[in-house]
Amino acid sequence: MLGLKGFVAATLGGLGSGVGAVAGGIALGLMESLTAGYVSSAYKDAAAFVVVLLILVVRPRGMFGAATATRV
Repeated sequence: MLGLKGFVAATLGGLGSGVGAVAGGIALGLMESLTAGYVSSAYKDAAAFVVVLLILVVRPRGMFGAATATRV
């Protein structure tokens, strides 16, 4: 479970960015704490995987991922 949450945090922040991975870990921990406090502690682990699905759909590069340049 620790490795999976680490992957979620790195994906959330951006796989190529160390600062983004740390920011993703902090954001994931905050989100899990809020989920456990307001919803239920049973859904705390599931919330991490919902976040990774949403971030991969909305912004696949992560929060601090660089945009790709397209050549014509």
